[in-house]
Amino acid sequence: MKTIFKILGWILVAGFIVWGVYFAYKTFFATKVVTPSVAQGLKNNPVVQASLIKLVSENAVFSYFVNSKTLAIYLVGKDGQIFKTLGVGQPTEIVNKQTLPNLNSVVASGDGTKLVATFNYPLAPVVAVYDTAANTWERLPENTFATAFDPSSQKLVYIRTTTTGGELNILDLTSKKATKIMNLAVIDGNLTWVNKDEIILSQKPTQELTLESWLITLSKKTLTPLSGSSQAIMSLYGHSTYGLKLAYANTKKDLKLFLTTPEGIELVILPFVTLPSKCALTEKYLYCAVPSEYPTGIKLPDDYLKRKFYSLDSIIKIDIDTLYPITLFDTTSAKVDAEQLIVSGEKLYFVNRYDDKLYEVKLQ
Repeated sequence: MKTIFKILGWILVAGFIVWGVYFAYKTFFATKVVTPSVAQGLKNNPVVQASLIKLVSENAVFSYFVNSKTLAIYLVGKDGQIFKTLGVGQPTEIVNKQTLPNLNSVVASGDGTKLVATFNYPLAPVVAVYDTAANTWERLPENTFATAFDPSSQKLVYIRTTTTGGELNILDLTSKKATKIMNLAVIDGNLTWVNKDEIILSQKPTQELTLESWLITLSKKTLTPLSGSSQAIMSLYGHSTYGLKLAYANTKKDLKLFLTTPEGIELVILPFVTLPSKCALTEKYLYCAVPSEYPTGIKLPDDYLKRKFYSLDSIIKIDIDTLYPITLFDTTSAKVDAEQLIVSGEKLYFVNRYDDKLYEVKLQ
């Protein structure tokens, strides 16, 4: 009889060990699902008055950036000309009359003192760097197709195609000296300089292909695939602590937005779905423009990026530690389809796709 009790005792101990391992895995390692009871959904949150939304400038913009040293806001017009304003109620002045035909993309440095633009797209693309202090443009070598500023805004990485393939180079923006880092057999993609020694190379987002990304380690000159448990179609990299990923969790119909590590490893499923390009991350908060609904039969992100439809957005502020959301304003307050969100000081800026103008929201 004692032997039977001993065996039963060992079975119970083993069971508790297995249960403990499973609980630890679910608690600390598995992707957490934020349920409405935790996040309290998005329907009954406090709503900030829409009167806090202010038009920054009457100019229609292609893109914009905020100089963190002077707090000046630079507006890049549809034709590439650059304007400057100090904010709501202040005049807008033109600072650079250089036009950029067939403007395709604009990316600013982290401190907003420089930008890199791609124009003459797609027949004969030209990539050039603009310096706000010198108010000058400088072209990068021919056949450049992907760029990214380093976190200090003092260097620029770029890929250019050559007769033998592709190569990764780093340009020192002070000395104007470029250094080849390594060969890369790629002909298109996006770059994000995550930290001093690491750069992420990723495919351009599309529903047609699962997003593939690679980690470039500069000191080792290596290229390592980044993987996740879901089928990503769009990501937001570059923040020092977190990132975002739009992905299919289980099936092609189960689209989710994940909070991730800077390298794209899923941490939390957020309680809403939007494009990572409609969000901004700070150290403590996540700000996202969340569409009230999506038209039937659309392809994300393709149809949105091609402007085949416009959304009606609520803008949500989420505390990253508690995942508690506050609605800054909802779809009944203003007609907004927000993109290019930037947080600077106590203000959130965004471009409204309905009129392509820049707006600000005071954060409280």
